[in-house]
Amino acid sequence: MYKKIFVIAFLVLFPALSYASTIYFEVSNSHPAIGDIVTVNVKLDTESKQINLVEGNINLNTFENNYEVKDVVYEDSVLTLWPNKPLFSKVGDVISFTGGQPGGFNSSNALLFRIVLTTKKTGEIVLIPKNINAYLNDGKGTQDAVTEKTLTIKINESRSFFNSKYVILLTILFSFVVLYLVVRFFLKNKQST
Repeated sequence: MYKKIFVIAFLVLFPALSYASTIYFEVSNSHPAIGDIVTVNVKLDTESKQINLVEGNINLNTFENNYEVKDVVYEDSVLTLWPNKPLFSKVGDVISFTGGQPGGFNSSNALLFRIVLTTKKTGEIVLIPKNINAYLNDGKGTQDAVTEKTLTIKINESRSFFNSKYVILLTILFSFVVLYLVVRFFLKNKQST
């Protein structure tokens, strides 16, 4: 008896969990240095559903006061109607928003808006989606389940020279120069003997 109840409950609940829309972040630089500009794309994966309204808050948590929000950009958003444009409030360090798309949208990487930050000092910034609601384009305004993924950005003292792409390119170039000189040396010695 209990086995049947468990199986039925699992089959009913599992699809709801696996097909929930997901709000997530993509960041231009996940390990910035002090003074860097960081762009965070706030995105939604609709899990193959038509969504026509998304609302909620993005909390920016830090104890170090180590960032400044320069801009919140929504011009390239999949959402075209903004009853509540994404706006940063220093009170509570939160960005609240409500946006919609007539006819809905279906995408695994729908851009909702961008947050442009400037880093001020070392530490971490944690972006946390809160109270995110998405509504289906079904004519009833059915609320969709939304999974919320956080993002942690670690601000470094300075850029590490050894982590840059330029060091890799210089190493390869240096290796070719050394190889050329070694081959040339051996060819020159072989000709003189």
